[in-house]
Amino acid sequence: MLEQRPVEHGREADAPDQAVPSCLQAAQNVPADGVTQAHQKFQKNERGLTTSAAKAPGMRVRLFEECDIPVNWNIMRQYQAKTVFRDQPFSDWKLDRHFQKILSRSPRMIGTIVEWQGEPVGVTWAAADSYMLSDSPMFVTVHVIAVDLIQKPLRRAKAFLALVGGLRKWAASLKASHTIIHVTTGSKLKSTDCMMNAAGAQFMGGAYVV
Repeated sequence: MLEQRPVEHGREADAPDQAVPSCLQAAQNVPADGVTQAHQKFQKNERGLTTSAAKAPGMRVRLFEECDIPVNWNIMRQYQAKTVFRDQPFSDWKLDRHFQKILSRSPRMIGTIVEWQGEPVGVTWAAADSYMLSDSPMFVTVHVIAVDLIQKPLRRAKAFLALVGGLRKWAASLKASHTIIHVTTGSKLKSTDCMMNAAGAQFMGGAYVV
């Protein structure tokens, strides 16, 4: 299991406006045992999960731990309040079930958080499986990427990119063919598209409501 490491604290470097995207200013077959080995190797060797997108002093990505639940509960409440589902009652028990699944350390599921100076400022979780009409290779489905909306825009952008970077590393450890991020928030789609482009994502379709 990934162990916590002391976080190196530091001040966020002042960055010019162009450091933030302008829109924000406005495969191989992996059997079950192979998946388990890849997940364990990922936990062991990617300690800290520091990514190139998160090299600002004091920022890092690591595995979700039980102590992260209270802060990320608030982040997920913020997340829901900005989606098309904002009028639906927030389900505490369902979110707790998601967290417990993450903490079970299933070899085909991962949850990570991004820290800023030791405090969680974003969370994501994803699952791996094969395509419904194929046996191999694996592909990764990202269920949610949520950042703390009380943070400054630049920090939110860095947190988002860092989380995507961590997902890329996990997908690579599984030899996944694709990492698919579903956008179903229905809000600030232009800003979301800008961030996806900054993360190197390629548009391949969309979600429709009927």
